[in-house]
Amino acid sequence: MIRTALKSPSILVAIRIGLGGLAFSLGNLMFAESLPVAEFTLIVLVMAVSQIAMCTGPLGADTLVNRTTGIPAPATWLRVLANCALVAVLLAGAAGYYYDFSISSSSILFIICFGCGMNQFASAVFQSKQDFRKSQWIRQIHNGIFLLAAAATVWLGFGTALPAILAIAAGYLLVPYLVWGRLTSESTQSDPLSKPSEIKWDDGYSIVANTLATILLATLERLSIPNLLGEEELATFAVLAAISGAPFKILQTGVRFTLLPRLNVTRNKGEVRHILARESIISGAATFASCIAVLIVTPIIIEYFFAEKYSLGTGLIIAALFGGIGKVLSSFTTVITTSLGAKLDLQKLNYWSWISLAVALAAAIAGSTYGLTGLVYGVSLGWYVYSLAGLALSLKYILD
Repeated sequence: MIRTALKSPSILVAIRIGLGGLAFSLGNLMFAESLPVAEFTLIVLVMAVSQIAMCTGPLGADTLVNRTTGIPAPATWLRVLANCALVAVLLAGAAGYYYDFSISSSSILFIICFGCGMNQFASAVFQSKQDFRKSQWIRQIHNGIFLLAAAATVWLGFGTALPAILAIAAGYLLVPYLVWGRLTSESTQSDPLSKPSEIKWDDGYSIVANTLATILLATLERLSIPNLLGEEELATFAVLAAISGAPFKILQTGVRFTLLPRLNVTRNKGEVRHILARESIISGAATFASCIAVLIVTPIIIEYFFAEKYSLGTGLIIAALFGGIGKVLSSFTTVITTSLGAKLDLQKLNYWSWISLAVALAAAIAGSTYGLTGLVYGVSLGWYVYSLAGLALSLKYILD
């Protein structure tokens, strides 16, 4: 069983992603320990917005490229570049207005968002060729940059977030610049085996709308806590997510990362069932083990490193586990439709993603009257609604 698990593509991807997730979690914990609450929450908000840019910057091209073969044509690269710039402007402007960022912080956020979007598409090109190692390296190196920025902040004794987000912006822009140079040169090659292919943008609107809803759902706690509960609770949640939420985010990403291209190359229902059954058993076991580990490890970390600054009760930790399980479930039930679904199925999944987001937002507002724990449970409800919707839409691709 253990040998089979270690050979599972999703688990192998999850292990590699786990290294990046560990770097990001450690970076967050280092920032939380060394910076004042107000400065730490600035970094939390910047990274939350950058996650939105990473998933929506290409405007669906990162998913569409997994539904085609070959290196994207030069015109596609130019369109993605323009898409990333547009999304970065909108997000930086919205964040600056909503969270009262300074001009300098908003400008740096634009650079980070722009780099994240370009990096996402470059990673997706390698993912479409099932070159998972390169794809993950491109995507996960940002977590290493984040950790280095945190380490420099602690080592040099900075009391403000500005030097850190400047370093993050530089790194987030440098990586896609280097990778894009290589990939765009490949798109002009005349070798028939690497002939440039045009992306079919027809399904892009439904995909990007669905992606936007799901990433808003994934970052809803961070985006809503400042106005519902205050920045101190946002800092507490960021510490909670760095410890208790990290394993589930890794599993969720690992499942989607490998299943999307693997399901895309088959239309045989028996093979689809075999892939899903194998991955669900292994990932289910990993999810259960993660729950046990989180329950044991989280109180220890808080007691020894953050006892005087942050407090995480058992009820709050269990709420985080409830939400984490919902995220992993959603990755299984929605990736089938994303990979195999017709345009109408993608549109339906899109509608349900926004319904799930609305449910999560309403439940979060209602739950916030019970504090951070209630808000976390409220957002988690949206993930379970989304999981059930994805299951209903995917059944026809599984059952005979």
